[in-house]
Amino acid sequence: MSSRLFATVILGFMFFLEVGCQSKLMTPTVIDSTIPPAQTITPVILFTPDAEITTTVSRKTALPGDSIIKIQCPKVSNQQLNNISTGDLLVFDRSDMTFSYLNLLTGNILPAENAVISPSRSRIAYWGLNENDLSSFLVVKTIGENPVLPKWPQSTILGMPSWFDEEHLIFRLGRNLSGTPPFDPPPHEIAIFNPFTGLTKKLTPDFPGISSKEVDWNFSGPAFYDDTMDYVLYAKWDNPNNMHEYALYRISTKTSIAGLRGSSYNGAYLYNGNFVTQDGVSANPPQWSSDNTRVAVISPALEKPNSEDEIFAITKNGNVQRLTYFARHFDKVKISDLSWSPNGKSLAFWVTLTPSPFKLPENAHQDVRLAILNTDTLGIIITCISGDNIGLKNGKPSPGFIGKTIHAPIWSPDGSQLVVENRYTDDSSHLILFDIARVTALQIGETLEPLGWMIGIPK
Repeated sequence: MSSRLFATVILGFMFFLEVGCQSKLMTPTVIDSTIPPAQTITPVILFTPDAEITTTVSRKTALPGDSIIKIQCPKVSNQQLNNISTGDLLVFDRSDMTFSYLNLLTGNILPAENAVISPSRSRIAYWGLNENDLSSFLVVKTIGENPVLPKWPQSTILGMPSWFDEEHLIFRLGRNLSGTPPFDPPPHEIAIFNPFTGLTKKLTPDFPGISSKEVDWNFSGPAFYDDTMDYVLYAKWDNPNNMHEYALYRISTKTSIAGLRGSSYNGAYLYNGNFVTQDGVSANPPQWSSDNTRVAVISPALEKPNSEDEIFAITKNGNVQRLTYFARHFDKVKISDLSWSPNGKSLAFWVTLTPSPFKLPENAHQDVRLAILNTDTLGIIITCISGDNIGLKNGKPSPGFIGKTIHAPIWSPDGSQLVVENRYTDDSSHLILFDIARVTALQIGETLEPLGWMIGIPK
C-alpha cells in the first residue's frame, strides 16, 4: 500500500495530462453569466474525459431571494506539492481495508487507526484491541502529548464515538450488545464523556414527538446538540404525513423553537445485518455552524416540495434562513452531506441536478457534483468534480462501498481547499484535492476514502 499510494501522489500530475490528451481539451474554461444559455461549452472535465457542459444556469445579477449559480471546471495544474495546504489526511484504503495518514507535503504515509477527529484537528479517539482477551478499550491521543486510556463502561457503548467539543466525546448507548434480538428500540440514550476526567453525563432524548425509528446522526442517535447542550435539533416523526421533520428545541425552557420537513431522499445503509432505507432527515445529519449560532439542514423547496432539496439554516431565535434557490433553475435537485467551512461562512456539499448541466460518461448511473455555497452572498459554485456517479445497485451499495458511499467534502484547516472522493466504478475511486481560489485540482490517491484532515499526527 505504501509504495502504491506514494506513487499515486507523485504521479498525480501525469494523470491529469493524460486525461487532457484523451479528451483533446487542454484549455481550461470556466462558465459564467456572460455566456448565452443556448451556447454549448466544452471545458476540461476531471475524471470523465467524454463529459461536456450542455448548458449554463448562471445569472449575472441575483433575483430577489435568489442565488447566483456558476459552474467551474478545475484546470489542469502544474502546481508542486509544497503549494498544497499542510497537514495529514486520515484515509481508508478500500482495496486492503486499512487506515493511514497521508502527509500532503511529502507524500509519506504512516499506519493509522479508525479514528474520529476533534474540531481543532489536533486530537483523535479510537477503539484499541487487547490481543490477550480481544476486549476493546478507548484511546485518546493529542498532538505533542502522551496517549490517554480512559476507563469507560464498555457494556453500554454502541458504535463509534464522535467529538462533541475539544474535551468531550459523545456516544450512543444501549444495553443489548449480543447481536441477537431483542434489540434496544430507538431513540437510544446518549452519553457525553470527558476522557480526561472520566466524568460522564447521560442524556435521554425524550423531546416532543422524537422519532422512534432508527436515526443515527454521526453515531450519536437522532439528537444533535449545540455546544451549550441547551439547544438541540432532533428528528421528529410526523405521523399524518408519514415522514420525518427537523425540530429545534430549547431544553432549559422546554420550548419548541422551529421545525422543517425532511427531504424525500432515499438511500440505504447496513444496520444489524440488513439494508435499511432512509429519508432525507435520517440520511442527512444537520450541521451546527462553527460559531454555534445556527444549524444547517436540507429541506424541500416550498414551491416544489416533492422534487427539490434546498439548504436552510435555523438560528437559535427561530429565524429560518433559506440559503439556496435551486428550484428556480432546475426541475429536481438532491443535496447531501453538508460540510461547514472553518470560518462558518461557506458550505460544501454534494448535489444532483435535473436537468443536468453535464453530459455523463456511459458507465455513470447518476450525476453527483461537488458544490460550494457562500452563506453571506448566497453565491453557489457547482464544480465538474464528480462524487459518486455509480450509486446503488438494486437499492444496495456495492461490496466495495458498503454503508455510506462517499464521505462529505472535507475542508483544509485554513478553508482554502477541499478533499473529496470521486467514485468512477463499483469498487474504484480517485482521491481529489481541490483548491478553491486557484480553481485547480490534483489526484492524490486511488481507492481511498478521506476521513479527516489533521494538522499533524498524534504519536
